[in-house]
Amino acid sequence: MVIKIEGNVSLTPGNTSTEFDYELSRMRAQHAKEYMVEHGIDEQRIIIVANGGDKPITTNETAEGRRANRNCIISFYQGETE
Repeated sequence: MVIKIEGNVSLTPGNTSTEFDYELSRMRAQHAKEYMVEHGIDEQRIIIVANGGDKPITTNETAEGRRANRNCIISFYQGETE
C-alpha cells in the first residue's frame, strides 16, 4: 500500500499560490509524514505533494472556509499512485 499526503493552504480571495504557499503546504505534508513514520509506517511507502492553495475543499471567501482549506488530505492506494 502507498500513502499519499497532500498538503494544502488557504488563500485570500483573488490571490494565487506563491512559492511560500507551496513551501508551507510541503511542510504541512512533511509533518504529517513524520508523525506516521514515528508511529510505525515505513517512510518508503509515503509520498508527499505540495498543492499550495490550488486545491481548496471549500470557499476561501470566509474565515471558516479558509480554516478548512488549511489541511492535509491522506489517500491510500494499492500499488502505484495515480
